[in-house]
Amino acid sequence: MGYRVYQTNKKSGVTYVYEAVSYWDKEKKQPRNRQVCIGKLDPETKDFIPSKSLDSKQAAARDPEVTASAEIVGPTIVLDAISERLGLSKLLKKCLPTEHLEIMSMAYYLAAEGGALSHCETWSKSHAHPLGSVLSSQCMSKILSNITTDHKQTFLSRWMEKSLENDYLCYDITSVSSYSKLNEYIKHGYNRDGEKLPQMNIAMLFGQNSGLPVYFQRMPGNITDVTTLRNLVKTFKALDFKAPNYVMDKGFYSKKNVDDVLSSRSKFTVAVPLNNKWVHKVIDGIGDIHGPEGYRKLDDEIIYVHSSLYPWGKDKRRCYLHLYYNAHARAIDIDRCSEKLVQYKNELEQGKPVNEHQEADDNFYSAGVGTTLSANRVYTLIGTYSAGTLKFYVDGVLKATTTSVTDPYSDGTNKLAFGGMVDRVTGIEQRAAPAGVGGAGGSRPSNDFMLNQTSPVADI
Repeated sequence: MGYRVYQTNKKSGVTYVYEAVSYWDKEKKQPRNRQVCIGKLDPETKDFIPSKSLDSKQAAARDPEVTASAEIVGPTIVLDAISERLGLSKLLKKCLPTEHLEIMSMAYYLAAEGGALSHCETWSKSHAHPLGSVLSSQCMSKILSNITTDHKQTFLSRWMEKSLENDYLCYDITSVSSYSKLNEYIKHGYNRDGEKLPQMNIAMLFGQNSGLPVYFQRMPGNITDVTTLRNLVKTFKALDFKAPNYVMDKGFYSKKNVDDVLSSRSKFTVAVPLNNKWVHKVIDGIGDIHGPEGYRKLDDEIIYVHSSLYPWGKDKRRCYLHLYYNAHARAIDIDRCSEKLVQYKNELEQGKPVNEHQEADDNFYSAGVGTTLSANRVYTLIGTYSAGTLKFYVDGVLKATTTSVTDPYSDGTNKLAFGGMVDRVTGIEQRAAPAGVGGAGGSRPSNDFMLNQTSPVADI
C-alpha cells in the first residue's frame, strides 16, 4: 500500500509531495520503496497542488479533499479483545506508563504479521493499532533501547503472579540457531533441530492451560538442560517469588538439582532416568505386580503404580518415589520390535541388507564378528582362549581376535551371554591347533578352553 513522503528543498523552501510504495527486493534481500513526485504544497495555505505531469483523473485521485483512505482494523479488533481479557494492556501501562502504547503497537504487529520490526512503520500506516499514529523506526529504536533489565523483570514478575492465579507453569528449553559472530550467547551445543550450527538457548516458563509465555531468559547455547534449573531457582528467589511446585522431565534430573530444589524448600516432581542403579534396586525389590492391587486408571489407561517413602541423600531428606508400569505400552513395544526383527530378517534372506539396519543385524542375526548368517544352513562356531587371547572361528575360518581378556566366560556385563538358542555345546580343556579348529583334529594339550557350538541359524 502506498503512502506519502514530504521533502522540502532547502534552497527554494518548496515542499514536494512524493507517493511511495514499499516492495521487497529479491536480489538485495531487503525492503525498498519507489517514490514518484505527485505535486507540492502551497507555501502559504499548505494545500496540495497536483503535479502538471498528472492528468485530470490522476490529480483528482490524489487530492486529499476527494480521496478516500482505508484502514485495516480486523486484527486489532481481535487483539484488543485478547488484551482486555488477559489484562495485558493495564499491566503494561503500570510498568511502562509513557511507552505502553508504542510497545503494544509493536506487539500487535508481531502477532499479526510476524515479520521484522523494520517493517512495522509501513504496517502502522495502514492498520489500526493502540498508538493510533505512524510508528517510525527511530521511535521504536529509542523505546527499545530505553527498556532496562529492571523494566523487564518488573513486568515479568507481575505477569507471572497474574498468570498463576488460574494456571500452572511449565518450564522448558528451546534453542535458536544462528550464524552470528557478535552475539555472546551463540555457542555450540546440543542442537534440538539437528542443525550443525551454534545456537542460543532460551529458557521459558509458560502456562500449562493457557499456553502463554510467562517468563524467559537467554542462555549460552552450550548450557545443558540439567544445569539450567539452578538458574531458575535463583531467579525465583531474586524475584521474591513464592516457592513453586516444580514438575520436570528426566532431562532435568541430577543429584545436584534435587539437592538444590530441596534446599529451596520447594515441592517438586521429577522423572528419573531408568539407568540409575538405585532405581534398579527399588524395582528389583518389588514383588508380583499382577492383580488389582496397585493398578490405577490414568488418562484412560490402566497403569500399575508403586509409591514408597525414599530417604534422599546423606541427610535422609523425605521424598517419595513413584514407579509406573504400563503393560499395554510394553505389549505394543514388543510387537513393534518383533515386526522390525522380521523385516530385518527378510532383508538378509533376500540378500538386500540396509545400511541403517546394520547394528540390529549384528545384534540379532550375525555371528557378532561382522559375519551375517544365512537361513537354512548349519554353522560351526568355535572360540579358543589362551594366555589372555580370545579367538573366534566360523566354519574353521578365524573371524576375530581379542587380547588382554581376563574372563573368557563374560562379555563384561553378563556371564556366558548368548542371544539365542544353542543346539549342541562342547567344552574341551585342551589346546586346539589351527588345523583342528574346523573339527579336523590336531594336538590338544591341556590348560585351554574350546567352545564348540553347532546350531541351526533359525535357533540363533
